[in-house]
Amino acid sequence: MSRKKNRLTRLLKAAALSAIVTSLSSNAFAADVTLKLHQFLPAQSSVPRMLDAWANKIEKASNGRIKIQHFPSMQLASRTLKSLSCRLSPTTP
Repeated sequence: MSRKKNRLTRLLKAAALSAIVTSLSSNAFAADVTLKLHQFLPAQSSVPRMLDAWANKIEKASNGRIKIQHFPSMQLASRTLKSLSCRLSPTTP
């Protein structure tokens, strides 16, 4: 009887160890992250297009674990900040 009990105990320990190793080696502990990229240039300019390409490279290099949401044209700015930037920007005649 004790032989069967020893065998069962060893089998359970091996199964537990296997489960732990499998969970540590997988992406079970990997956190998915979404970053917000805010900038003031309009989407038609060249810099936002370069930032989009950069964000795509980051997403691909991280196997989709890091995602970057791009917000051009001050989409995330408050009204106060938008009005301030309008007053500070140079005017063209």
